[in-house]
Amino acid sequence: MQITSFGIIINGVPEQTQVTNLSAHTATLNAPTIFTPSGAFGRIVQLSR
Repeated sequence: MQITSFGIIINGVPEQTQVTNLSAHTATLNAPTIFTPSGAFGRIVQLSR
C-alpha cells in the first residue's frame, strides 16, 4: 500500500510513502528521506493500538 499525500512534495510531485509492518495491531508509515541544503527531511510513524 502506498500513500501519496503523506510524503514531501517536490516540484508538485509528492513522494510515495510505504506502509510496512501492517497487522491488526500495528502499522509503520515510511516517507522517503530527501536531502536538501537545509538538511534531511523525512518521517517514520509507527501506529499501534
